[in-house]
Amino acid sequence: NVLYYGDTHFYKSTNRGDSWTAISTIPDNRVINWIAVNPSNNKIIYVATLGVIFKSTDGGYNWMQTSFPLVGTAQVVIDPKNNTTLYVVGAGQYQHVWRSTDEALTWTNISNDLPHVTVNTIVPDPRNSNTLYIGTALGCFYTTNGGVNWIHDDGFPNTIVNDMGITSDNNLVAA
Repeated sequence: NVLYYGDTHFYKSTNRGDSWTAISTIPDNRVINWIAVNPSNNKIIYVATLGVIFKSTDGGYNWMQTSFPLVGTAQVVIDPKNNTTLYVVGAGQYQHVWRSTDEALTWTNISNDLPHVTVNTIVPDPRNSNTLYIGTALGCFYTTNGGVNWIHDDGFPNTIVNDMGITSDNNLVAA
């Protein structure tokens, strides 16, 4: 029943969106691009803004800036198998995929052999944390070794992919 929404404020609904309450303002009036709620502790929430990722440990009432080192972010995602691991994509024009294994204290670029193309979305496989899928301006790529090597999905057209998800029966969907 709980939903979240963000612009320069962080909103919460406890009745499936029938009503909303602004519970905080994002520092510096930054606009929220993406919200990620820790599935095992809904008090831990991350929001991606242009250039900064903020973390809340009290359900969105207070925010602290994480150490994310770059100028732009499109999406922040929590690994469903390990809630201390986060992924960020879209961080600048060619700064593709970043991972933190310590709840956003430090970050590692795991783009490695990806081509120079903007990454718009990422989905960790819920069955295997080493398998990641990304949507880019050139279609879909995936890795089965945590980002050491990326493989272009040749069965998918070379088209812009802005969003992805994995269905309950483990099918990858992209838009």
